[in-house]
Amino acid sequence: RTEEYMEAIKWLGDAFGLLCYFVRKFRESHGIRPLSEIAWNKYPGMCYACADKVPENEVTGKEYVSCICLGMQGRPDNKQKSEKRLRQARKKRKPKTIDEWSGMIKSIYEGVHSVLPISAICLHFIEEIGEVTRELYEYDTLENHNAPKEELEEKIKKLEEEIADTFSWIFGLINKIDQMFKKARDYYAIHVKLSPLKSSEIVRDALIAFPRKHE
Repeated sequence: RTEEYMEAIKWLGDAFGLLCYFVRKFRESHGIRPLSEIAWNKYPGMCYACADKVPENEVTGKEYVSCICLGMQGRPDNKQKSEKRLRQARKKRKPKTIDEWSGMIKSIYEGVHSVLPISAICLHFIEEIGEVTRELYEYDTLENHNAPKEELEEKIKKLEEEIADTFSWIFGLINKIDQMFKKARDYYAIHVKLSPLKSSEIVRDALIAFPRKHE
């Protein structure tokens, strides 16, 4: 809101650290998948919401497929076709570094994010955090009431989907700042010698300091 984009970048590093920490802790106690698997399952180099609109040759032929959700409802009309496209995409190489993940999100959503104001992207990010919180609360409620295993497993699936969305919007914000705000890019070029902004550098210090701050 106050357009302090350098501070926003630091907080995004902390947000990523919190997400990694949460997934690790919840994985230890409840056996959810690693964060990279959670993210790749929903974002395998393409947008899950328009997967059924993408031709098969693009899914198999391109490393990353650009989102075409602009002007659409943002949900697949043909779920069976959508899941087939996503299964095909998951066979390709999964990103292995933070910068590769960030680059993948940029490749998928750059066209969509370029026309969205940063406030809209930030609101999407906040919404996803709220949805993670809701799914976690509902899971705890089910667990405390000894719900059947099938219900708990279904709730875990929904929780993982919201975690994947939070993951993607963190990098969407990082990429938007790099794309639109030259002063942030110039600041990092001068003080951290980064040009262009690199997601790995943004989150590196936060991840190093995170265990000391939160454990």
